[in-house]
Amino acid sequence: MAGAPPITVVLPDDQEVTGLLLCRQQTPEGWLYKVSAPAWMNTDGQAEPAWFPGGVA
Repeated sequence: MAGAPPITVVLPDDQEVTGLLLCRQQTPEGWLYKVSAPAWMNTDGQAEPAWFPGGVA
């Protein structure tokens, strides 16, 4: 994800987080954006920051 530009992602509950723009694609209906947003992952009983890939915003 190196080099991916940061973007503001607005979540359904109106929280704003800084995500990464992975790619964009133009379609006849408009633009689709693939973004990665920060999340937490539980590994071995420890909560660690991780990036949630995917999702189209």
